[in-house]
Amino acid sequence: MELKDSDLRKRKVMTSDGKEVGMGAGIEFDTTSLKVQAVFVKIHSEVSKELGGKKPLFSKAELRVPIERISGIGDAIILTWSAAELPLK
Repeated sequence: MELKDSDLRKRKVMTSDGKEVGMGAGIEFDTTSLKVQAVFVKIHSEVSKELGGKKPLFSKAELRVPIERISGIGDAIILTWSAAELPLK
């Protein structure tokens, strides 16, 4: 399956335990290897608060998810992390 960056934006992001935690926000592309390195996720405010993360003053918290931490992409982006394992700061 081929996807554009725009296909990932606004796509739901789910943890391995089925919790919707945010929306796709973009990708990190390595110009040397010509491979996607990570997907950025805008974390829902209530999820960030619930899990103890800090929310920036004028925007949503954003999480960089290494490509190895994505188990699948369909109607949603599925992470290998459970909600409790998310590295929110």
